[in-house]
Amino acid sequence: MRAHMTMQRFHIGMLIAIGTFGLIMSVYSASLLSAYQRVPNVGVVKAVGVGVYKDSRCSVNITSIDWGLLEPGAKANFTIYIRNEGNIPLILNITTASWDPENASMYISLLWNLESRKIDPSEVVQATLTLSISPDIEGITSFRFEIFIVGREAS
Repeated sequence: MRAHMTMQRFHIGMLIAIGTFGLIMSVYSASLLSAYQRVPNVGVVKAVGVGVYKDSRCSVNITSIDWGLLEPGAKANFTIYIRNEGNIPLILNITTASWDPENASMYISLLWNLESRKIDPSEVVQATLTLSISPDIEGITSFRFEIFIVGREAS
């Protein structure tokens, strides 16, 4: 019986030793894996974006412009406000696309007073869009197009 108890203590001691060794190895392995999985990162994030608004407080976004009824040879102005919503200076550009009807762009043009203008982060600038209708326009009774105001990183 005494030999049995000694053997039982030996087994318990061995189990504790194996368990402790296993726990130590798990912690050690986990720390090794963590060291290899860690990826240090240093840098600055550039947020580039502009907002287009109806008011100088930038509280009402513009999603569309109604130019109203225009006659051949007419010009129409529309005032908007542009805000640099990023954290770097931007250069502003404007372009149009998706003309409907497709030939409308031959008779209708859009210009503005901010082409290639630099705008600093959080700065708000007033812009005037000018839509010009050619006096030679014919066959177009309504039109639609998309306006893209782009801010690209100032160099």
